[in-house]
Amino acid sequence: MQYKSTLIKQLQGGSETKIKPSYKDGVSTHFSDESYGSTTWKREKNQAGLEPDNCFYFENEARIRGHLEFNLEEDPPPDLALEIDLTSKSLNRFPIYARLGVPEIWTYDTGELKIYQLQENNYLEVTNSSIFPMLSIQELPRIIEAFRLQGRRAMRQAVREWVRARF
Repeated sequence: MQYKSTLIKQLQGGSETKIKPSYKDGVSTHFSDESYGSTTWKREKNQAGLEPDNCFYFENEARIRGHLEFNLEEDPPPDLALEIDLTSKSLNRFPIYARLGVPEIWTYDTGELKIYQLQENNYLEVTNSSIFPMLSIQELPRIIEAFRLQGRRAMRQAVREWVRARF
């Protein structure tokens, strides 16, 4: 797989977010993420490719930090793909995600957020995210709806505050 990012795509889709370090029970709750928006991901060897609504690196963020080109034969796939299923459903795309090796998918449809994890080449719906096991991810739609009319910036701030309050 090769993906070559243009500067415009990088500026529009890529954003690094750092949450202020804190500790709970001696465990650091600091993490970085890298968002690559609706980047097109392909893996030629597995004849697979798609473009999620958004995708993120968390666990592998340090391995891809600063990359403008990706090769899924060498680089890890995104840790999380987000699909907004308002106009079309993404379940038929799950086999492609599996061939790409994306470990977790979140789907949002009509106020409901579902989490799917890759297990033995299939996605199974689960209640907890492996990326954020300490968070009740199903609360996010309520927060998003409460701040949606105030704009993306207010919504993102509300989500960040919600995360910090749980640590």
